Amino acid sequence: MGRDFTAARPGTKNVGDITYIPTAEGRLYLASWLDLATREVIGYSMADHHRADLVVDAQNTAAALGRLEPGCVSHSDRGSAIHESPAR
Repeated sequence: MGRDFTAARPGTKNVGDITYIPTAEGRLYLASWLDLATREVIGYSMADHHRADLVVDAQNTAAALGRLEPGCVSHSDRGSAIHESPAR
């Protein structure tokens, strides 16, 4: 992607990330993919884990909805770290 986070056409470049949502029953993880041309969420997936298949499921959703062009470029950060605020 060369640090160019713009796209001329929908479905050609997308970025993804995972976040967690604290709930009374524990953490719920949300993976999402954002289209860089439209800035819309084009696929997402939720689960009680943050394994790689969560991200793949989100991207498969985008593909199944016809939101990805052949040869599209997908970018996400390269790590998996859950940061928590220190207890007070």
